[in-house]
Amino acid sequence: MNRWRVRLLAFAGLCSVGTLMYLTRADRTPEADPEGLHTDDRVRRLAPYDIAAATVATWSPLDIPPLGVVPAGATRPRREVFEALGLDEHRVRDLRASPSFRVTILRWQVSPSYDVVCMTADNSPASSAVPLDDPERSVYGIRFVSRSEGAHHIW
Repeated sequence: MNRWRVRLLAFAGLCSVGTLMYLTRADRTPEADPEGLHTDDRVRRLAPYDIAAATVATWSPLDIPPLGVVPAGATRPRREVFEALGLDEHRVRDLRASPSFRVTILRWQVSPSYDVVCMTADNSPASSAVPLDDPERSVYGIRFVSRSEGAHHIW
């Protein structure tokens, strides 16, 4: 009977520690996750440039250097891009699509202050058959832009 009690106490202790660790994770604090989005700090760490300064200095997100997650001249499914960046598909919102000739610019709010911008081609039946919000849609030209500083952008 003593072994049973020792094991039960050890199990209860581990459960308590696990629960405490889960509840105190940085991405679960109210200031880090106010609306189910990623944190601003997390997005800033992903960008090799000052997102707000780059956004202010340009007329279009296309003038901001793309992230290296998709090599120049290549495409990747958006699911792979988000995974490579450590972004959770369920923690972005407000998809906006801006078609321009044979390209559509896709823009999601990724944190309280930043958007993630992707480009996708519309010049083939294969790409046009995949919905714009489908994680398997091929994208390229991934950038982060400031939501507050990007109001002057041409699209």
